[in-house]
Amino acid sequence: MMIKIVEQLVFISFLCITSWQDIKSRSVAVWVYGLFGSMAWFLNLCRLRRADWAAVGCGIMICLILLALNRLTEGAVGEGDGYFFIVTGMFLGFWRNIALLFGGVIFCGFCCMGMMMWGIWKHISMRKKSVPFLPFLMPVGIWLVIL
Repeated sequence: MMIKIVEQLVFISFLCITSWQDIKSRSVAVWVYGLFGSMAWFLNLCRLRRADWAAVGCGIMICLILLALNRLTEGAVGEGDGYFFIVTGMFLGFWRNIALLFGGVIFCGFCCMGMMMWGIWKHISMRKKSVPFLPFLMPVGIWLVIL
């Protein structure tokens, strides 16, 4: 039980730090992925359940898909977003990591739709605008931890 609480606190901390860095500089420092990835790995070792390892491995596969999309779209999908999902895959497993990704895409989509509508209303081109993706994962991540 104690490991689960620590895992939840570390995961929320990871979400907060990466979201803040993504908003501030549109990138996340490599040490953040290393530190929190190491903590996720250690916490998974502490649980020692074999079924969890398959879910963790599948959760990490989302990263490979995002990194492939990064290459295909020539950087439209951020490489750091792929690395982000390696760490969250170790914390959440496959299905909850998928829920995190899709929930973030939905929140981000609504925000971008609002920006587009505002741009149309104000006669401002939004074509070259971009938004950081990781902050949209925060409400979904917190919801997944509470669930």
